Amino acid sequence: MRIILNQERKEYVIKEHVPNEPGTNTFRANKHKFDKHMDDILDVRCLMLATMTPSFKSNLSTCSISMQNELATDVILQSFSDSFKQFILKFD
Repeated sequence: MRIILNQERKEYVIKEHVPNEPGTNTFRANKHKFDKHMDDILDVRCLMLATMTPSFKSNLSTCSISMQNELATDVILQSFSDSFKQFILKFD
């Protein structure tokens, strides 16, 4: 997992704290940095869920943690290659 995150330059997501949302009169660069961090969190979360073994997913259910349909759909859509971008936009 760390190899993939490092190659995608998203390993910082699991190392750094989530930044506070910038205020309304903040520089555009700070807002862009925050938005990118939030997007990268979603990417990493989907990657982690997609690579979980079935036995680990059953362990989540025994702890009363369930993956809602919307999240499951997002995980599947995030797994598609870039050639499916148009489909994903229309599906959402």
